Amino acid sequence: MTLSTAFVPVLIFASGDIFWLGKIVPSVLAAGSAALVALNQFDRPHQRWVLYRRYERLVQAEGKRYRFRVAPYDGDDRDTQLGRTIAQLEIDLQSEWEGLIPSRNELASAASSIGRQ
Repeated sequence: MTLSTAFVPVLIFASGDIFWLGKIVPSVLAAGSAALVALNQFDRPHQRWVLYRRYERLVQAEGKRYRFRVAPYDGDDRDTQLGRTIAQLEIDLQSEWEGLIPSRNELASAASSIGRQ
């Protein structure tokens, strides 16, 4: 996105009398960059990364509790308890992940704003 935006004025300046280089290519680059910016705000890659890292740490903590037989893994049913806990973490992760997926209304709004640019 940054490179395409930066190349727009360079191409306009360098084009001289070449129509496609001074008008069409910069227009396509600017439109593509605007579309990527609009779509990127719905993808939320940083929030997804934070979510996965948090759950990775939770699973690691459960593994340490299990390995060192810390409650609730200090009884005879520790394998079953670990399975229950990890399964619940997977369900919780899925629920939070669904909150990051853009709704149809958000996508329609972005598509219409891209069309207006």
